[in-house]
Amino acid sequence: MKFIIFVLLFFNISAKANVNFEKVASQTYRKYDNTLTFHVTQAPKQLHWEKDTKHLIWSLVRNKYFYKSRSKRAMGHISVELNCSHEGKKIHRMGGQGAKNISQFQKHLLNGAGFNIMLRPEHKSNHRSLASMPLYSIDGKFEYKSDLVNEYSTYLQKKNLFNTITFTLDQKTCLDLVSYFDQYETITKETYSKSQKLAANNYGFGLDPLKYEGAGCAPFAEAFLKLAGLEDAISLMTKRVYVSKKLFSTPKKKVSLLKVLTSSESLSKRSDEKLKIEFPSPTKLYQSINKIYVSNKVIEKGILGSSNSLYVVVKGKE
Repeated sequence: MKFIIFVLLFFNISAKANVNFEKVASQTYRKYDNTLTFHVTQAPKQLHWEKDTKHLIWSLVRNKYFYKSRSKRAMGHISVELNCSHEGKKIHRMGGQGAKNISQFQKHLLNGAGFNIMLRPEHKSNHRSLASMPLYSIDGKFEYKSDLVNEYSTYLQKKNLFNTITFTLDQKTCLDLVSYFDQYETITKETYSKSQKLAANNYGFGLDPLKYEGAGCAPFAEAFLKLAGLEDAISLMTKRVYVSKKLFSTPKKKVSLLKVLTSSESLSKRSDEKLKIEFPSPTKLYQSINKIYVSNKVIEKGILGSSNSLYVVVKGKE
């Protein structure tokens, strides 16, 4: 009896170990031509956006150092895949915007950046009081398909971590997105050794990917929705917080890390003294995919591999 149990456990473990991202992708959403797909990894454990800044910082530290065996993506991650057709040929791209070392943000916090590390160029346009406030970024890198497939094969074996969402496109839009993807990659390579680095060489919210300045992983994905004319889908990944002005630095005033870590104000509660800050979040998109899956408003849906990772194919632009 013990031998039979051992054999069953052995084959069960082997089956999980053999989950292959490329194989399950080909069997599911890649069946569709002219599509934009996001691979979505949520944060290993919940980030405390609904609490205060000190809880948020500590939840990031916890994910970075104590849950890295679950996922190396402390804030979650989104990467991009394009599957297009042209003159009988299939065109495939897969990659994303990454950071060389996310811990580099610690230096900005220690130097008094405050909540500015979450500021985006559009925030300065939306809030006049933010117009003079500095934006921040760190060293970035382009993530290639070869960097991602093994990582995602591992995530497919873990519960409540990884989903995908696929948007159908018309052929022209799909090919336009391929051109943008290729140009972003080309500019990354061309400026890698230059003093003014562009595109994926720079990582952070304070950059505009549509101007090839660089991006965070989620703003990079968001850029594809904007270019595809799928602005309505941006809400699927949009997170909103409310932050008081005292937690933002200015050219003349720094915000000490101690002030950030001791702040007790809730980031989820709105008030006249606070500024509304919106940004794309991998975990928010992961949760949106779960809701879409249940709603049945899909072209196709199912399970990726043998875990509870979900895929949904939805109508985008036709």
